[in-house]
Amino acid sequence: MVSKPPTTEPHIERPGPAEFRDPLVRREMAKAAVWFGIGIAILGIITLGQPLLLIVGGAIFAVFLDGGARLVGRYLPIPRPWRLLLVLLLGFGFLGWVIWFAGTTIAAQFEALRAVAALGVWFLMSRTR
Repeated sequence: MVSKPPTTEPHIERPGPAEFRDPLVRREMAKAAVWFGIGIAILGIITLGQPLLLIVGGAIFAVFLDGGARLVGRYLPIPRPWRLLLVLLLGFGFLGWVIWFAGTTIAAQFEALRAVAALGVWFLMSRTR
């Protein structure tokens, strides 16, 4: 009887660690790229947070001025620079009034709180004697 030579498995090419044609490696590289991009985006937002807020705040202020000037333009037929000046004066006047009113109100409430706290301390001290 003739014995057969031992069979060997045929050589199968498998992707190496630097092979990007394999779908599995491509998918994992895409996942890693997404995570890397998210990390860079978060780092950029943290680093550029204050300038971005300043830019957005300026844009909102410009929209406020433009909308106010257009609204005033519906009722007063005056040139745009005068309408902008009117909107600025009214806006800052309103803010000044709010600060003045809130300041006096908060001061009055603080005085009332101080009186209540003093009364509470006096009550507690009289109960412990």
